[in-house]
Amino acid sequence: MIQCIGEKRLRGFQIGIYLLGLVTIILGGIGFGIWGTHISWKIGSVPIKWILLAAALITFGVMAYFDRNLPGKNYRSSIIWLECIVEAFTLACIFGNSIISFWNIDNMTESIVFILIIAVIMLCLFAARIIVARTNREEYEMQKNADKHETEQ
Repeated sequence: MIQCIGEKRLRGFQIGIYLLGLVTIILGGIGFGIWGTHISWKIGSVPIKWILLAAALITFGVMAYFDRNLPGKNYRSSIIWLECIVEAFTLACIFGNSIISFWNIDNMTESIVFILIIAVIMLCLFAARIIVARTNREEYEMQKNADKHETEQ
């Protein structure tokens, strides 16, 4: 199946899946961000926060479906630079408000502790993504070699 689609197209599918994940995070973040505010925008009688959260859930469902059913997952998620870029964007979306509010911290000790905490979290998550990408690449190569060996016999 992978040969029918091609490895470059699989990378494109993986990028599309990651973009859907990013849209999910953004829509959900905006929806939850206006949850406790007095913003009462509505489309008809439905509050905009509910629409954003529903769109986030639908986008997440589509992303999960594609991720589960498209072939070559070990290959698709084995590109280290792509995995690290995705992790950076995900962290920026999740910690965005904290990073922005960091600039309002007057105490230097709190600033340094905050920077260290974010740096440790980033290093751990980047390391995990790199290890998973390498493992997926190795599994893909082993599967590819096994399939090639079977077709030769």
